Amino acid sequence: MQRVLTPRLAVPAVLGLALVVVLLVLVGPGGGSYEVVARFRDAGQLVKGGDVQVAGGRVGSIQEIRLGDDGIAEVVLGVSDELAPLHAGTKAEIRSLGLSGVANRYVNLSPGPDSGATIEDGGRLELPTTTGI
Repeated sequence: MQRVLTPRLAVPAVLGLALVVVLLVLVGPGGGSYEVVARFRDAGQLVKGGDVQVAGGRVGSIQEIRLGDDGIAEVVLGVSDELAPLHAGTKAEIRSLGLSGVANRYVNLSPGPDSGATIEDGGRLELPTTTGI
């Protein structure tokens, strides 16, 4: 006995597959291959794997948090290919999702104008363009 996928079953299966593809594209694996280093006076309880957002939408993740030779926190941000590359004038701000919790901080980016110079992969956002919590 051979089973045939009826249209009644095929439509939900195709829709389910399409939903999975859309979610993978939107959420992604956590960041693209494009990275920038945002320098903050204080890492403000950020954690590796935390979100990088633009206007409330996730565009990447925090890849690494380290202390620079000058004592400034350096936060490596993995940014999705759709947003890359960032341009001069981009600002980074540490924000909180709510009042409680330890790992509820994320980095919000305000991209600079497309007319600004391109920030190369591995480039830096210096202190004047970053704001801590």
